[in-house]
Amino acid sequence: MRKILFITTRNVFTTSGEFRLIKNRTKTLYEKWGIITDFIAISSKEKIRKRNENIGYNSIINPIEINFYNPVSVILSFFHVRREIIKKLNRNDYKCIVLSGVLTYVFINLIKKYRSDIPIIADIHGATEELIEFKDDNFLKRFMKNLLYRYNEYSQKKRLNLFDGTFVVSNALVEYLNKKYSLNKNIKHYVVPCALENIDFDEKFVKQNRNIYRKKYGIDKDEILFIYSGGVSPWQCIDKSIELFTKFQLKSNRKAKLLILSHRIDKVKSITEGNESIILDSISPDKVKKVLCAGDYAFLIRDNFITNNVAFPNKFLEYVQSGMKIITTPHVYDVSKQIEKYKIGIIIDLEKDSIDKLEKYVNERNVFNDFENRKKLLHNLSFEKTLSSFVKDLILNK
Repeated sequence: MRKILFITTRNVFTTSGEFRLIKNRTKTLYEKWGIITDFIAISSKEKIRKRNENIGYNSIINPIEINFYNPVSVILSFFHVRREIIKKLNRNDYKCIVLSGVLTYVFINLIKKYRSDIPIIADIHGATEELIEFKDDNFLKRFMKNLLYRYNEYSQKKRLNLFDGTFVVSNALVEYLNKKYSLNKNIKHYVVPCALENIDFDEKFVKQNRNIYRKKYGIDKDEILFIYSGGVSPWQCIDKSIELFTKFQLKSNRKAKLLILSHRIDKVKSITEGNESIILDSISPDKVKKVLCAGDYAFLIRDNFITNNVAFPNKFLEYVQSGMKIITTPHVYDVSKQIEKYKIGIIIDLEKDSIDKLEKYVNERNVFNDFENRKKLLHNLSFEKTLSSFVKDLILNK
């Protein structure tokens, strides 16, 4: 049985975007190629105890507790992880090792010392600027994030060129890494965005659920329904999505409503009070796919930060699968290119004539006219497709 060893400080215990990416990669590797992923998972006691979802697929997870705010705990955890790595490498079970979370890169020399023949991959989900571009009100958190950012920069500059390859979520992230860290040309980048578990685009499913949930939310046949699905973090720009919808209402003579799906409804209420055309709801993750089918246009607004430039938002492919046209800004580079290539939405500049452009687009477009394009996009970004070169290069040929 082929196996991968995955050493990480990322969240592999509770439901989140990074958990979903890691789990779905693990699932595809196991179901398509019979590759098992074992984990050494370095995490806080709270996350380990709150585990609400398992990786599965015959994976063994070895949790190691750490308190990142306690230097003694960090040192003890480091030696614990070191012992576990040596123990696992001595078994000679693994075809490849993945280090995920920059704090894990410190182990690359240890791995090379014991098993120089095993390829090592850096699993990179985004830019380190994420730690400093979005300010936190809490001074201690700001201080710790700044400290972590400085360490991450040092670690990546020193160690990234030691890797054989990377997992990255976007082509923009490849360009960012190559330019910022002057990476060797022999490092191969495997672009694996967070794809959907089920890549099918089912027209019947979309139309059926469109009718069900438009009726549930009281959306008339002649009304346009915009949808925002996500949280209230600054980088998600919920305030700008609401502002754009409000301006559209004032500018257009079309009847329109905005449905906001979020687990932080308490936070959203304060910025939507007074607008009766905005509907708020919090639903379970398993229902999101169905509810999104009710919409005509989806907001995926992002500001111009490095974090956004190189990202690949999980929400993008959910919107693609729903049949909605996607309203985005040019600042998420890979998403913008996909929208232009497959003609499934509009890219607007919030600093310019965004409302005029949006109104014209809404008045001219037939929402349900691009099913084939969506099927192609979902297939091309499926895990089975994006992981195939990694498996061929580093697992099957080793």
